Parts: sequence; C-alpha cells; structure tokens
Amino acid sequence: HSVGRIAPNDAGRRFQGQPVIPDIDLTEHDAYNWGISKLHASITVRPNGGLFITDLGSANGTSIRGIRLQINRPYPVHNGDVFHIGRLKMQFVVYGQ
Repeated sequence: HSVGRIAPNDAGRRFQGQPVIPDIDLTEHDAYNWGISKLHASITVRPNGGLFITDLGSANGTSIRGIRLQINRPYPVHNGDVFHIGRLKMQFVVYGQ
C-alpha cells in the first residue's frame, strides 16, 4: 500500500459490523491469525517527509527494529526497517531513493 497522504493511514483488519475500516486492510493476509487488531497501528507521513508508526492500543503489540512500541507514541521509521504488527513481519520500503 502506498502512503501518499500526510494524514495517518491506519493498518488493521476488517470485522463484520465494524463501522470503521482501516486504510491499510490486512484481512486478506490472514490478519486475525497473525494477531492483528481491527485498528492496530497508524503510519503517518509528516510534511517534512518523516515517516512514523504508532501502535493504537493493539492487543498483540507493534515492534520496530526489535523494540516494542509504547501505545500512542509515534516512532520514526526509515527505509528498510523491519517491523511487526502482531506477529506479521513487514518491511518499510521507500521507492525512488
């Protein structure tokens, strides 16, 4: 999923009857079995180009570079960083750099 907005992009999974659907929907990637909450984390691009990830109070946590994130505290992310949303391992890749 490309993050092209300054506003946050919430990552999580769909749930029947849930009024809010995450911008980055990981449902098709077996999100429930990977321990991904309905609204798990937020990825934000700031006007200066900085990229941040924030855990939104998920049940199974978010970690980056092996460090578990504190809830509602943005952490900087850099090209190539490996992170976990629940138990799902992902990598930030910025194209064109």
